[in-house]
Amino acid sequence: MKLASCFRRLFVLAAALLLATQAHALSALDDDSLSTVVGRDGLSFAVHLDMNDPNNTNATVISRLTMGFNVNGQTNYAVMLNPHGIIDMFAVSLDVVGRPDGGDAIAIGLPGYVNFQQFGFDALGIQSDPNAPISGDLGHLVLNGQLSFQGQLRIWSK
Repeated sequence: MKLASCFRRLFVLAAALLLATQAHALSALDDDSLSTVVGRDGLSFAVHLDMNDPNNTNATVISRLTMGFNVNGQTNYAVMLNPHGIIDMFAVSLDVVGRPDGGDAIAIGLPGYVNFQQFGFDALGIQSDPNAPISGDLGHLVLNGQLSFQGQLRIWSK
């Protein structure tokens, strides 16, 4: 019984101390003041990408992923037929870091873990019409497995 009474008194004392502390109002900061703020900043996220499930036996839709390239005035397209599969990525981060010369850089943290399940495409072609059937098939790709990365990719302006 004495222990419960002691905890009750301790709780009341802690509550009184917390209520007695002053609350600070928000104030605007200029860029110089804001750049000196230290704390946990940045953004971290995980990705689960599931495209065109290859286990779906009723799939009748043909999908394409195309990228156009203009070389010497002529546009050609890399066409991937039926991109599919699953990618899981964990701990991708985006942050702003200081450079030795005093400037800032964007730091993209590489994912610590990437998992591929039946990820790939059925055919690859290079052609002038992105909607035409793939001619001159350059092959297909299917990835299964895991990757681990560490480090950052840093990007900054001149």
